[in-house]
Amino acid sequence: MLTFTRKDGKKFAIDGKSVLRVRAAVYADENPGDTGLPGNTRIDVDHDYYAMEALADVVAAVKTELTTLFEFHSQSGVPIWINAKQATGPLPVSQSEIKAGIHSRLTVGNFSLLVGNTHQEVHDAISAAGGNVQPIPTDGANLKLDTATVGDLKSHIEAQYNLPRGMVRIVNSEGKDTYDKDVVAQLLKGHGNREKR
Repeated sequence: MLTFTRKDGKKFAIDGKSVLRVRAAVYADENPGDTGLPGNTRIDVDHDYYAMEALADVVAAVKTELTTLFEFHSQSGVPIWINAKQATGPLPVSQSEIKAGIHSRLTVGNFSLLVGNTHQEVHDAISAAGGNVQPIPTDGANLKLDTATVGDLKSHIEAQYNLPRGMVRIVNSEGKDTYDKDVVAQLLKGHGNREKR
C-alpha cells in the first residue's frame, strides 16, 4: 500500500497495483466553491484521489508497486502516466484531432484519452505491458508533416481506401510524378486541392 497526503493534511492509502492514471492536477479538477486545486497530483484508481506530493514523487512511489506504469503525453507535451496493462489501444483519431496535435487515443478504465504519442508508441507500450493492444489505425496520424515522404502518403491513401499497391500517383501541376516534400506537406495540411490566387 502507498500513502499520500490530502490537501487537509490527512493521509490516505491506495494499492499501487490498482492505479489507472497519474497526472498533475489542473484547474478543471477544482471543486465548485473551493479555492485552488484539490492537490498537486491526481491519482485515478476506482475514483480520483488528489495528493499534495509532487507528480514525480507520486510516479516514483507507484512504480515501486506497478511496473506497467508508462509515460505518455498530452497534445501539448504534458506527461500523463498510464497503467498500460489496463489500457486498450491505439485507437483512431479524427483529422481535426490530428491537426490539433493529437496522434492517438487509448482507453483505460472509464477514460478515453487523447495523446500526443504516435500510434506506434501507444501500441508498443500497451504490448510491452500485456494490455489490450489493437492494430495500428490507418487514420493518417502516423504521417508527420516534417518527415513524411511521397511514398508514405501514397501508402497511407492506398491502405485507407483499400486500393491495390501502386494505384496512387501524386503529380505536380504539370502532371508529372512529384517527390517534392513541399507538395506532401501541402497535401497533409489539406491544401492540396486549393488553387493559389
